[in-house]
Amino acid sequence: MKSKFIMYATLLTVMAFTPSVVAQKNKKMEAAQTDPLRDFELIVNHCVAWNKQFEADRVAFNERTKKWGKQVNSPAKISYDVKRTDSLVSPFSAIMSIQNVAFVENAETEDEIKVKSIAPDTSNAMASTFNLNFAMQNGKWVTTGGTSSRTLRINGKWERADKISLELDLTSPTRPTEIRGCTP
Repeated sequence: MKSKFIMYATLLTVMAFTPSVVAQKNKKMEAAQTDPLRDFELIVNHCVAWNKQFEADRVAFNERTKKWGKQVNSPAKISYDVKRTDSLVSPFSAIMSIQNVAFVENAETEDEIKVKSIAPDTSNAMASTFNLNFAMQNGKWVTTGGTSSRTLRINGKWERADKISLELDLTSPTRPTEIRGCTP
């Protein structure tokens, strides 16, 4: 009788502690599998690397204006924020903001545009801001939307009337080149 009691007591003790041990082990495994901030920083780092390619001068012929153009982009300023949410579907959300300015000059010939310098204070320019929204779902970051605004500077003056704000179609192959390397 005493041995049966010891066996039942041992069995009840094991059964009582097993779920909490399993739950603790599952939490540790989940935490080891995904670190939302580290995972999002990988996306941000890829976006930074993607945008570096646009810092070089670009010279091209514009068929519409029949002139040669030179474009120089300022280095992109990229900022981000990651937050915990109350959602069971998307326990984390993030926003990434990409800001850059493209300076542009035109000339009649290719030789003329190649030697022409671009002055950031006076050249025509386009300032762009892209705000991309993300959510972590099923342990992976997904893009949930975004907005874009652009302001033009023509003849040295920023034109507020030319400000454009629009919802971005982040799945479109024609989405702005600045953000193509910034989505998972």
